[in-house]
Amino acid sequence: MMDSKKRTIYFDSLKIIASFAVVLIHVISQFWYGTNPRSLNFIFLTIFDGMMRYAVPIYLMISGAIFLNENKKIDIKTLFKKYILKIFIIYVIWNMIYMLGTNLFLWKQPFRMKMVIDSLKNTMLGNSIYHLSFLVTILGFYLSVPILKLVTKKENKKNIEYFIIITLLFTSLFPLISHFCKIEVKYPLMFTGFVIYVILGYYLNTFSLNKKNTYILYSMGIISFIITVIGTILYSNKLNYPDEYLLGYMTPNVIIFSTAIFVFCKNRKYNSPKLVKGINFLIKYYFGVYLVHGLVIGLLKTRGFFYFEIPLVLLILLLSIIVYMISLLITLIASKIPIVKYLFKM
Repeated sequence: MMDSKKRTIYFDSLKIIASFAVVLIHVISQFWYGTNPRSLNFIFLTIFDGMMRYAVPIYLMISGAIFLNENKKIDIKTLFKKYILKIFIIYVIWNMIYMLGTNLFLWKQPFRMKMVIDSLKNTMLGNSIYHLSFLVTILGFYLSVPILKLVTKKENKKNIEYFIIITLLFTSLFPLISHFCKIEVKYPLMFTGFVIYVILGYYLNTFSLNKKNTYILYSMGIISFIITVIGTILYSNKLNYPDEYLLGYMTPNVIIFSTAIFVFCKNRKYNSPKLVKGINFLIKYYFGVYLVHGLVIGLLKTRGFFYFEIPLVLLILLLSIIVYMISLLITLIASKIPIVKYLFKM
C-alpha cells in the first residue's frame, strides 16, 4: 500500500490525463466514422483513438479505489446526501443543457415548451446525451457501494480475484467470441455494466503486484493496444466501414490496457515539484473540462474549425488542445462564480 499523499497524487494524475483523453476521443469521433477504413487517415485516427481508450475505465477504477477502500467509512445517509444527490443534480442540469442546446443550435429547431418537457422527461428516464452517460454509470456505482463494500475486504482477496476472473469471462471474453465468431454464447452474463472496473480499481489500489507480474501486465497492455488498433483496422477493412467493437470499454483488450495504465501511474515517482504543482492546479478543473468540452466541440464545429484543410492528424491534435484549453478556461471562470461553480466539480 502507498501512503495517502502519494495515492492522491496518482489518482489526480490519472484523472487529468483521462480528461484530456476523453476530449481527444470525442474530437476523433467527429472524423473517424466518416473516414474510409482503407485510408492512411483511418489508421492514424484508430491509433490515437485506441491509445486513449483508458479514459472512462480509469475514472471508474479511481471511483472503486476511493469508495471501496476500507478506510473510507460512509453510511447510506451520507452517501445519498453528499454524493448521489449531488451527481444527480449535476446530471439533470447538464443533460438538459446538452439536449436543449442540440435542439436549438444544432438542429435549429424553434424553442417550444414541449422541447423542455421532452428533454426533462428523457433526462429523468436516464436517456443521457453524448458523454453524460458516464454520470448515470457513476450514479449506479454509488447506489451499489454499500453492497460492494461487503465484498471488498482485504481478507477476501482470493474471492475478489475470482470475481474479477469470472466477470472478465462472462461480460468481456464470451461476448467478444460471440461477436467475431458469430457463435451464440448462452451462458448468463452474471454481472453486467462496468462493475469489473470499480472492483479492479479497489484491488489494484489495495494490493501491490510484484515486479514480475507488473512487467507481465505492462507487456499485456502493449499487446492489447496493438490488438485494439490492428484488429479494428482489419475488421473495418473486411466490413468496408468503421467498426468500433474492439474500441469498446468492455472488451478484454481495453480492460487490460486500462489496467496497465492504472498500475503504471500508481508505480511512477512524483518527485518533481513542477509536476506536482501542475497536477494540483489542473485537478481542480478536470471534471468541469469533462462536462463542458462537448459544448465547445459543438461550437467550434458550427464555426468551421473542424474543416480546415491541413493534414488530419495535425488538425486532430490542434483541435484537441484548443478544446481542452477553452474548456479549462470556462471551468476556471465558472469556479469563481457563486452557485455556478458547484455545477463544475464533483
